Amino acid sequence: LTKKFVVGFMDDAEETVYRIMKYFDWAFEEDETVRMQQEDCIKDLITGRTNAAVVKYDIPKRGSQAQALIKWQTQFDIKLYEYA
Repeated sequence: LTKKFVVGFMDDAEETVYRIMKYFDWAFEEDETVRMQQEDCIKDLITGRTNAAVVKYDIPKRGSQAQALIKWQTQFDIKLYEYA
């Protein structure tokens, strides 16, 4: 897994972006104006919460069939999170 995945957290999305940039050896442009535009673009994407759910939903009750299904569907996500 350490050679195939870069793990980031939405709780610290800006740090995640910089980690990904470092991993892939990406860099901002040297031109200061362009660099500021690139940094602003990243901040806009993060603060715009592009990955946020817009539909409100009820959280399944503990022990319910819905909760069991979600637990089964996310079991590998949890293992990856624990590994990271």
